[in-house]
Amino acid sequence: LELLANKPPALSSPQGDMVFPLLEAVQPYAQGAHRRVMQSLDQGAEWPHAIVDEFADLALACLDPSPPRRPSFAAVAKSLKRLTTMKPRCSQMVLTW
Repeated sequence: LELLANKPPALSSPQGDMVFPLLEAVQPYAQGAHRRVMQSLDQGAEWPHAIVDEFADLALACLDPSPPRRPSFAAVAKSLKRLTTMKPRCSQMVLTW
């Protein structure tokens, strides 16, 4: 999620507490999390639509509260390798949401 949104996973509040603005914005365990990930995208990154959709799904799968449902490290590595070799057409670029 940090890569997609270009935001830190945690920050220290002025009171010294840890806050998690990215998790609060995306709410990965609530319905509609994929839509919220897409709304949180770093617009400057111009993520290709075909890649960002699957990347968001992968990130959310890694956050599943049930460890057995999370993808293995090998599965994550395989997915990331495939995503990095995809060559989207210019018409698939994500410019705004």
